[in-house]
Amino acid sequence: MEQIPNFRLDGGDMQYIVQNMYKLTANKLSPFYGMPAGGEKPAREALKLAEDEELKTLAQVLAQPGLKLSLRRGGATIPLEASALFIGQRPEAAGAVYLQEDGGLLSLTYFKNLKQYGEYFAAQNAVPVSLQPANTLKQELQLEDIVFTFNLTDCYRRAYLNNMLQDSYGPVDAVYEDEFVAVLEKSLKSPDIRWLLPSFLRLVPGLEKIGLEFSEKQVEMAEAMSLISRGANPGDNRPIYYLGGPGKYLGLEFSLFWQNAVGFEAVGLNEKSGETESLGQYYFAPTEEANHLFSITGSINDRFAASHQALTPEETAEQIQKILEGHCTGTTAPATQSGKTARCTASKTAAVAQPAEIQVAAAVPQAAKFCRNCGTKLAPATAFCGNCGTKV
Repeated sequence: MEQIPNFRLDGGDMQYIVQNMYKLTANKLSPFYGMPAGGEKPAREALKLAEDEELKTLAQVLAQPGLKLSLRRGGATIPLEASALFIGQRPEAAGAVYLQEDGGLLSLTYFKNLKQYGEYFAAQNAVPVSLQPANTLKQELQLEDIVFTFNLTDCYRRAYLNNMLQDSYGPVDAVYEDEFVAVLEKSLKSPDIRWLLPSFLRLVPGLEKIGLEFSEKQVEMAEAMSLISRGANPGDNRPIYYLGGPGKYLGLEFSLFWQNAVGFEAVGLNEKSGETESLGQYYFAPTEEANHLFSITGSINDRFAASHQALTPEETAEQIQKILEGHCTGTTAPATQSGKTARCTASKTAAVAQPAEIQVAAAVPQAAKFCRNCGTKLAPATAFCGNCGTKV
């Protein structure tokens, strides 16, 4: 990757330079919008830096961005970090500025185009994968389907970790339905981003304001994707979710390899009202098996919809570039309900509905690197699982 200009200076100094030296007016997307003019004269080093032509270009983007990306990063291994990307009104000419507070100073990184930022995003967040990732989920789902899947994965992780504490080597084959619902109710309120579902809800800006409405459809969708099949425990007739191949695959993948995630929201200016509005929300969760990208940009039957992609690092860079270019040109579908710009409103969360008997659809992940039967990781080019003997 070519050299990328980076500046570090005091926030007050930068504000003074933008307002009093460059004489720039800030719009509502700008980090300087609403800040009072004036302030103390910057230090000599900052005044010298103000003569830099790249800083002048950078300041123009910060003062009058056409698109803002609010980012949050965190997860199992790192605490919550916040940053933002500001994209010029003509990104092909003005570029983009990545802003992060670092040790009490502003760290400002300038990208001359969105391709360069996409490569930077992938270099910072994506994980190399040895094979083309297997997409174990449908490409388009309701938001509640994603929440259901993440909660199932967290239930698997809890059982997997509990087995480790008890020195058990047995595979995780099932989850009790009442325990699933209890974990879901807790995770919807939890700030603990070390777990997958809370990280999804807390890292994606604005997601906590979207009302979730769970129903039987989420259980049916999980069955259709072979994440689960429903039954009852023979001993006490307790309702149970048996994990299908894709369910074990995702559960083991995130238990072993997931470390952190990035949530981000694209925000633009409404041309008619002049107000800011959400254009799309995204969640990026890398593992050693795939770089999972979830995009919340449309609707299914008047409910928020999310699309899923399992990507390589190179594909990640291309998708980030494509997403940002789409929002800049208006070709990326905004988050809508019934054809209108979505206004995120809070509503009460509901528990998963009681299950009913339905036909189970068979589905297995393509290019799976875990056993479809027991979830054990497979050796390269093997024909049979070394744990249970199932043919690959």
